[in-house]
Parts: sequence; C-alpha cells; structure tokens
Amino acid sequence: QGRLSSISAPPQKWGDYPSMACGLGYRDLFGGSLADTLGIAAETRDPLQHTGITGAAANVEKYRALLEWLTAEPAAPIHE
Repeated sequence: QGRLSSISAPPQKWGDYPSMACGLGYRDLFGGSLADTLGIAAETRDPLQHTGITGAAANVEKYRALLEWLTAEPAAPIHE
C-alpha cells in the first residue's frame, strides 16, 4: 500500500494529524506550512470566520491529505 508499508507505526496509532506529520518527519506544523506542503488550503486567519467547525474541517483536510500521501506510491518525501 504505497509508503504505508515502510512506516513502522500505523496511522491508527498516531491519532491526530500533528502526530502523524511528526511521525513522517515533518516538523513545521504551524502557520499554514503543512497545508502548503500538502497542497491544501490553510485554515482561515480571519477571526470572524474562525469557528470550531472551520478548525475541525481544516484538521480533517490535513489528515486526509496525509493519508493520501501515505497510500500513494513512493516519490518525493513530504518534507525537505
């Protein structure tokens, strides 16, 4: 299953996207950097639009993108 076979701890053990990203060696998790790397929209910075549901939706998008990256065929690493 793509890169997943080379990971020692399965994603189910990571539990959340920051743990998952760190487990993959990515350390810059703030300021939209992870979203940029994953090719997804960063969470809004507008305080009037930043709600619990927008934060949860942004986290789900990051988690999905990391899962897609894991199950894809090996190519470039997620970080430089």
